[in-house]
Amino acid sequence: MKTIHPIISETTLTNHTTGIAGIKISAGKHNTIIKEILKSLTKKQFIFPRLATYSKIYINNQAIDDGIIIFFNKENSYTGEDTLEIFTHGNKRITSSILKFCVAKYSKHGLRKAQRGEFIERAYLNKKIDYLEVKRLENILVKNKNPIKSLKTSKILRQKIKTLLKNIFNIRLCIENYVNFKHTHDKQYKQLIISYIKLWLNKIQQLKHKKINILKTTIKIAIIGHENVGKSTLFNKLINKNKSLCDNFKGTTKNIITKVIRINKQIKCKIIDTPGYPKHTPNKNNKIKKNINKVIASSDIILNIHTPSEKPKNNNTKVINVINKIDTINKKLINNSKVILLSCKSSGCYNNLYSKLLAKIYKLISTKYLIAHHKQRKYLKSYIKKIFKQLKNNSDLINIVDNLKIITQLIINIFNVNNTKKINTDFFRKFCIGK
Repeated sequence: MKTIHPIISETTLTNHTTGIAGIKISAGKHNTIIKEILKSLTKKQFIFPRLATYSKIYINNQAIDDGIIIFFNKENSYTGEDTLEIFTHGNKRITSSILKFCVAKYSKHGLRKAQRGEFIERAYLNKKIDYLEVKRLENILVKNKNPIKSLKTSKILRQKIKTLLKNIFNIRLCIENYVNFKHTHDKQYKQLIISYIKLWLNKIQQLKHKKINILKTTIKIAIIGHENVGKSTLFNKLINKNKSLCDNFKGTTKNIITKVIRINKQIKCKIIDTPGYPKHTPNKNNKIKKNINKVIASSDIILNIHTPSEKPKNNNTKVINVINKIDTINKKLINNSKVILLSCKSSGCYNNLYSKLLAKIYKLISTKYLIAHHKQRKYLKSYIKKIFKQLKNNSDLINIVDNLKIITQLIINIFNVNNTKKINTDFFRKFCIGK
């Protein structure tokens, strides 16, 4: 989309009477339209930018109201274009009259009513806001999420990324300085550069988004529960293979069994089948319990399997409580909407579990954000490993510079620092008029 045409829109609710009503005009590529509209509506030739100015509002030389006018030049405006904001009394007739007058008089210059989210779209296209800010606005305005939490997360992540990129750039400069003036530097200077490289590569590895490590490419799903509750049957069903032994005898599974699968051909998941969690812990079962606890601590999602006689107690957010073998009792006896009812013998019972599991996975990794950059994150991980290997083998520092450049570009691509990511126009239409 080329931001050529000037646009106009109300910025307040159109179907309600409010104390103050707002109208916003963005000039697009038209250099003089703001001055012409300003002169027609206020009879003023000039107002100071970014200064609230009181004025009467005129239509066809007749005063209809008085209000506040603010002009923003493109360097300081939200959209990156010359912008005029008009605030009048909250009367629908007043705002409608101003809109109709402006569109009728200046349509020859291309002025038209703005579409949903078009001001945000122009701000993004003109690089006044980045991709993270667009996603934050979506969370607040479209998904009605906590604005304070969204703002905090966005600002912290943006600041971390900028700091990372700045320090990687400084490391590259230090390496080039060392190579060009090697005779003036001692060994300590080289060791200092190496220590900084390791420090900031580790910072990249620890970078998180929504509590998930950016370089995490596999989601761990652990299946836990007491002995003979149907863990291995469920494991085999999830991986679609009979890899884990199943029997009616307790303690059939003695070791931890894993299998990596792909969900929807994109999401890499490691399914982990664990031995039965011992109800009593004699010395021989201590090792089993410790191993299961390690799996629980390192897993992202836990399927906690119970029999109908057990009552699920764990309310941890990463736990999905499942009651198996419901074919042996009356379902109505279980009055708990937070658990998944399952019978591993019946294939039709798996739909609810699959839906819950997918919802958990998508919420966990924020599909639109991290999945979209799965390949870049994979490359980023491999190049970090490559640099660590070069440092271990005492490779020449100049050979590391190229890999640092690639890492910089991958971080820019993943987080869209330079606003190179194309966002479909339909995405912006989810926002309301005036945004």
